[in-house]
Amino acid sequence: MRAIWEGSISFGLVNIPIKLYSAVQKKELKFRYLHKSCKTPLQYLKFCPNCKREVGADEIAFGYEYEKDKFVLLDDSDFSKVPIKTTKTIDIFNFIKLEEIDPIYFEKAYYLIPKEESLKAYALLQQALNFTNKVAIGKVVLRKKEKLVAIRPYSRALLMETLYYHDEIRSLESFNFNPIDAELRDEELKMAIELINALTIKFEPESYKDNYREALLDLIAAKIEGREVKEIKEEVEKAKDLMEALKISVELAKKKDAH
Repeated sequence: MRAIWEGSISFGLVNIPIKLYSAVQKKELKFRYLHKSCKTPLQYLKFCPNCKREVGADEIAFGYEYEKDKFVLLDDSDFSKVPIKTTKTIDIFNFIKLEEIDPIYFEKAYYLIPKEESLKAYALLQQALNFTNKVAIGKVVLRKKEKLVAIRPYSRALLMETLYYHDEIRSLESFNFNPIDAELRDEELKMAIELINALTIKFEPESYKDNYREALLDLIAAKIEGREVKEIKEEVEKAKDLMEALKISVELAKKKDAH
């Protein structure tokens, strides 16, 4: 597996050379756009409307629009000249408790794998974070953007999660929404809490499967084999009001738990 990025973790005077690998792989089915009449995959061409021709990869540059229709060109050598430490280093500047980070800030997870010469320093940081129950907060430049990151112990390794900056999180106020306006009865809240308790279990991620992907694969296999695919309609019990919906839900949850 090819590393996404190579550099080092830096905190205080400690420097830990590492390689960065994606910690997750998406398993959604990939579809291609086809010309319906002949089933030929469509091509996407990079076309210059000024020169009226297709443009090759070696002719493409990054451009920043500093004024309307005025651009400054940048190439890879320009990005490598940016005079900040985080282009080659994950620079740690704080340690905090993991529960202080709201999940809305988490973006993507990466494994930090140590190079042979940094095993001891890597193990030291991993165990120290484990012992103190803290995560490291720092910054690193990935894909031409300085990312805020959290580094935490994961199994026997270190996991780095990129975080959204605070100004990237949309404010609730922009949606003109105030849940306080909803009037709730004590019985409704009590029943909702009972439903939550009835459905509360220990989180076991391996028990959750992508049922839609599996059903879609079955549908694709049926179409390849020329079999008819029948639509299944699930009958859902309807309730007259919120309280009745809660009562029915609690009863169903208890029956499910009894099995």
